[in-house]
Amino acid sequence: MKLEDDIQQEADIFQKALGLAKENQRLAREREQAEEELIQATRLNQQILNSTGEGIFGLDLNGNTTFANPAAEKLLGYTEEELLGKSQHALIHHTKADGSPYRREDCHIYAAFKDGKVHRESEEVFWRKNGTSFPVEYVSTPIRENEKLVGAVVSFQDITKRKKAEQALRESEARANAVLNSALDGIITIDEKGTIKSFNPSAERLFGYKPSEIMEKNIKLLMPEPFQSEHDQYLKNYIETGISKIIGIGREVTGLRKDGSTFPLDLDITEMYLGETRMFTGTLRDITERKNAEAQSQLQFELSRILLDGKSLGKTIPRILQTMGEFMEWEISHYWEKDSKSEMLNCRYSWNDDCLNDNEAFKEFKKISYQRAFKKGKGLPGRVWEKLEPSWIPDVRSDKNFPRAPFAKNLGMQVGFGFPVFSKNKFIGMIEIFARQRCLPDATHIRMMTSLGAQIGQWIRLKKAEKLLEKINAKNLD
Repeated sequence: MKLEDDIQQEADIFQKALGLAKENQRLAREREQAEEELIQATRLNQQILNSTGEGIFGLDLNGNTTFANPAAEKLLGYTEEELLGKSQHALIHHTKADGSPYRREDCHIYAAFKDGKVHRESEEVFWRKNGTSFPVEYVSTPIRENEKLVGAVVSFQDITKRKKAEQALRESEARANAVLNSALDGIITIDEKGTIKSFNPSAERLFGYKPSEIMEKNIKLLMPEPFQSEHDQYLKNYIETGISKIIGIGREVTGLRKDGSTFPLDLDITEMYLGETRMFTGTLRDITERKNAEAQSQLQFELSRILLDGKSLGKTIPRILQTMGEFMEWEISHYWEKDSKSEMLNCRYSWNDDCLNDNEAFKEFKKISYQRAFKKGKGLPGRVWEKLEPSWIPDVRSDKNFPRAPFAKNLGMQVGFGFPVFSKNKFIGMIEIFARQRCLPDATHIRMMTSLGAQIGQWIRLKKAEKLLEKINAKNLD
């Protein structure tokens, strides 16, 4: 039995030895395979390092270069042998773009050693071997072995072309902004939803809004009704169908200022794309003076005809008041005559829009206007008399020097405007006009009314002279 046991024990030992041999062979093959894979990976990594366009170099904890790829050599002008073991900062990162020294302790590359975080920078320069610099974008990434920080790898690229492109873009934007800011026409840009994206200074002057008040608001804010309510649907219809009533055509429209007043505009709209975003740019020109000049020539002709055909003050003055009121789209006008004896202004003639005839508040306003007399400086008539020039009240309902304010408030009247009537440079009366909507007179209206006041005064003087002559002739006949 002992012999058999010994033989079995030796067989077992042999089998174990054979198993160990096979395991060693397997481990040897795996080790060889792993070494081959490591060699291939190393070769691949080396090929990547050698072929990439980005400069890449490694640093130890002292900031000395541990390796550099061909791109880094080419970009910096140094060979790898000249870089290895040398202080990277001292060689290529010692000075800022403005020529001031760049302290190593402030360097973003070395910050990766301090906090173990990735640092990216695109506003610095590297210095070549020949002493020239170039703008770079770099990333400094910490390297760890067994959770221990051992250095960093830095990848960088020359961004000279990008910087030049950015500078060219900034210059282009600056030129575009200069054009927009100096343009006499208002220029407004909106997106497909009608949201305002740009608003140049001329547009600010036209509408009375600051950019902070209007940017990102809907363009319909600058339109009176009914256009304000209709605009969103119109824009939607164009987006869906491509059928336009104004884009690329241009037309005359009405603008709405911040203060609530309206004015005529010439509007041209162009369509453009910024990437995939559709935008619309409107160029606007205030044509108030042109429209006024056109209408003024018609008004002047009509008033000249009225004065030429006029026989009496009682018929002619009301026709003048009506013609002016309809022309300016105002609703009430009065002629106040100076009484040479009492030195007061009295309301002699009036006109009103037909829509006010059945308005009880208007009847009260008209009644008080005929009942009141004003001395120099009092109320709108007295104010014009005192200044001897056109005068306007933005809101007659709250003006402290407008005694008819309660009646104007009941009527909803808002703006009042008056101008003097002269006869041979002597003040003889004034004309006042009122409106419930905010429509302030402009320079063209003021010049026109000043001239009209002189014409009316000459006509009144002429008619009074004719009347006096008729009396004298009648007396001589008697």
